[in-house]
Amino acid sequence: MGPLQPHLADVVVGLVCFFVIFAVLGGILLPRIEKTLAAREDAIGGGTERADAARAEAHATYEQTGLANMALPQAPYSVRTA
Repeated sequence: MGPLQPHLADVVVGLVCFFVIFAVLGGILLPRIEKTLAAREDAIGGGTERADAARAEAHATYEQTGLANMALPQAPYSVRTA
């Protein structure tokens, strides 16, 4: 026979190999990839969200202490720019 008319044994072996590879990729490799991608997303997006939350908390604390309305002291010297 030829490649367009394979023997039944070739088809069976090909299907078994396909499903074994499919099971390995789907059961072992893909969950590891998803876990890694989730960790990266948390590190990137979660870090930004945590920084925004910390910035908002710092701003609220700054407003509560009344430092926002106080004038900053002037330096005892002047800086000359050329």
